[in-house]
Amino acid sequence: MSSREFTELVRAIGDCKSKQEEDSIIKREVVTLRTRLNERDAQGRMRELCMRMMYCEMLGHPVEFGYIHAVNMTQRTVLAEKKTGYLASSLFLDSDSELLILLVNTLQRDLRSSNPWEVCAALAAATKLIGADTVPAVIKLVKDVFAHQDAHVRKKALMVLHRFMSTSPEAVSDCMDQFKRALTDRDPSVMAAGLNGLFELSRADPRSYAGLVPSLVSILKQVPPLPRPRTPVAPATLRNSSFGEWGIRDVPPPALARRAPRAARAGGGAPPPPGSPPSPTPRAQRAASQRAPPSSGGGAPAPSRLRLPQDARALAPGPSQPGPAAPAPTRGAERAL
Repeated sequence: MSSREFTELVRAIGDCKSKQEEDSIIKREVVTLRTRLNERDAQGRMRELCMRMMYCEMLGHPVEFGYIHAVNMTQRTVLAEKKTGYLASSLFLDSDSELLILLVNTLQRDLRSSNPWEVCAALAAATKLIGADTVPAVIKLVKDVFAHQDAHVRKKALMVLHRFMSTSPEAVSDCMDQFKRALTDRDPSVMAAGLNGLFELSRADPRSYAGLVPSLVSILKQVPPLPRPRTPVAPATLRNSSFGEWGIRDVPPPALARRAPRAARAGGGAPPPPGSPPSPTPRAQRAASQRAPPSSGGGAPAPSRLRLPQDARALAPGPSQPGPAAPAPTRGAERAL
């Protein structure tokens, strides 16, 4: 339950007419938060105080005195408080913060938890907080949770590995099997998360992923929409339902329909030799073919033929057929002439 102070803060921020008025409200709130954190009952209201600190931080007023309280809140046993602590820590800290060392042990403990929601909260925070120096401390646990029975945990584990590919590529060099196994997952969200990682890997080394093209084509064949069933689709048969539950207004998943052919195209061809000019785009090829001279004869190039609709093509005169005769003038028109 939010207190009256929090409700009035949100209402006052929404009713501001200028930036100066908003800054004055936030400055008073920062002074109030500093006082509230030193009270005896602050631990019982820490979740609300962290949310109020996030409001101040997002509006451009740092609250460094409250960062340690957000880190300590990630160690709570109540799930709502733990998720609030991870959310606040992700907003307050970065991968170079000095307080990050206090979060590593908490992340390791939550990644070993039997509660899938605690594991998801830790994985979501790892994408923002874990840097190149702390990747080796959690990489093994992230690979272990990929075998979790919950699809949300597997999807977030792939997202963390995808993030680690940009922060510390050498640490995830042996994690390619996780992305390949994601292509055979029965959950479409896990499959889409694996496609994102495979696309990045295939662009860097196309030869090593050329054998995945048939699997990517098989996934693409499942994407076109089919008539949506009237009864809910069971998770076990979701892969055979053409991803009907993941479409948008009976349209197949746009990200999956776009990422699968791009990954197949990147993995199906070998990289060009160094120093070779880039291949022309299809638009450049069409423009070059239109500017090219005819193959026979020395005259001017023949103009391109227009593609007319079926009804307009029936009315258009042929090369040897005369056009339709003009209607005969009426008697009134003859008098006018």
